[in-house]
Amino acid sequence: MVGPAMRAQSAIDAEAAMWLARVQRGLGSPEQERALADWLEEDGRHRAAFGRACEIWDLIPGSLEPALLDRGPEPLGVIAPPKARVARRLAAMAMLALLFLTAAPISGLRGDRYETGTGEQRMVRLADGTRVTLNTNSAIAVDYDSGQRSVRLERGEALFEVSKDPARPFVVQHRQERVRALGTTFVVRDGREQTAVTLIEGRVEVSHKPRGGTGAARRIAILTPGERITLTAKAGAVVDHPALNIVTAWQKGEVMFDDTRLIDAAAEFNRYVDDREIVMDPSVASVRLSGVFATRDPMQFAETVALLHQLNVEIRGNEIHLSR
Repeated sequence: MVGPAMRAQSAIDAEAAMWLARVQRGLGSPEQERALADWLEEDGRHRAAFGRACEIWDLIPGSLEPALLDRGPEPLGVIAPPKARVARRLAAMAMLALLFLTAAPISGLRGDRYETGTGEQRMVRLADGTRVTLNTNSAIAVDYDSGQRSVRLERGEALFEVSKDPARPFVVQHRQERVRALGTTFVVRDGREQTAVTLIEGRVEVSHKPRGGTGAARRIAILTPGERITLTAKAGAVVDHPALNIVTAWQKGEVMFDDTRLIDAAAEFNRYVDDREIVMDPSVASVRLSGVFATRDPMQFAETVALLHQLNVEIRGNEIHLSR
């Protein structure tokens, strides 16, 4: 026998599925966008159901492209008849509804893990509505429970857009650092022997817990929008104010430099490619560079730098060499 609580949850899941269908087609007006935002804010169960819907949608082949089911052109130039496109949409939504009936246990998201390969970016929506965008070669592990929303950055870089839930703090862990947020947007980056946290909006608390320590984590700083804290074992904590468009350029498939040493720019660019590494003669390592470059084209980057600074470009196996 199905009880009232289960019927109520089924109704919420169905409504979440309908909202997801509208999002996949594209919300038609600001009023509809506000209506979705209001529905998500109305009840924590709404956010959890919508998060489950998004996670389940990711399991449906081809679902990573929001407008896929509404496209006319098909691969190899074949145009699917309108009935076929409608049938595909109905089949996908039927699969979504079926998965809702069988996959309810995933709502806790304990032990879930997401990652990207070199050169990839990926956005995932967690059960509470929080969006996480992973940069190149990145991985996170999610562990939600009734008292806390915890995410561990295992490697790489991620931008967090945290859904408000005062009853459950949102904490990102990396090495011994803890970033505690409540309804905010920030970037956490795993660098060589360092952790960098950049706050875009809202407020976060950054703390440190010594390796193997049993006591509470020690607060290091509370960031305000536009601040970045970089933590290293040797230098401790350093706060600065980077240009946020540079910090988040990777979301558009770009890297942006402002009076950056060429050796540092090349190291940043090499994060996004695995078939062609940019290397250089020590004599050009300190050349200063400014500009915006597409992350998927290392040769264009090298040729542009060479043209700007009268350098030579040479291909040696899978390496692109820059020299005088």
